[in-house]
Amino acid sequence: MESDEVLHGVEVQCPGCNKSFVVPSLPKQPLKPAKLISVATPATTAVEGFDEEHKVFEIMPAAKAFLVQIIFGIILTPLVIGIFMLIDVWIKTKSTRYRLTTQRFIVRRGIIAKHLDEVELYRIKDVSVNQGFIQRILGYGSITVLANDETTPVILMVGILSPLEIKEIIRKYYRAARRREGVRATEFVQP
Repeated sequence: MESDEVLHGVEVQCPGCNKSFVVPSLPKQPLKPAKLISVATPATTAVEGFDEEHKVFEIMPAAKAFLVQIIFGIILTPLVIGIFMLIDVWIKTKSTRYRLTTQRFIVRRGIIAKHLDEVELYRIKDVSVNQGFIQRILGYGSITVLANDETTPVILMVGILSPLEIKEIIRKYYRAARRREGVRATEFVQP
């Protein structure tokens, strides 16, 4: 990053302990220490252990997951039943959003009335993928997220494109959250 490179070889003062030190230079481009400057820290870093939350992804169910219902909806459109089937597919794909941040997994459901489920990432225990033969051909599947959370112990994500990739992303971030929070996975073996 450019801002980091500017400080190489510069003497700075630590905002926490007020000690001065020289930021090490890059091996290829040694710089001479410049005059003493104070490095300001954002107000949010004043809180010990604070990590800023960032969005990793936000996805919705794919319409191709409801392909059979769409085909029957088109065929049955003259009987009006098909219109309701197509509206149902539209509601299923537009009313559910899955959002992963660096700290939480959030499920939002509803178009008019909203229902929000939220799980802290360090509480997630396991993530699994279920893909049938046709689902593999079409590139979608279901993902099950198991969590150690009283209100949301199981999250079922239906009709997700590239489910194996999404599973690995969730796994990567929940493992990082566990390390950050100092949580260790414990296996329980029953006799």
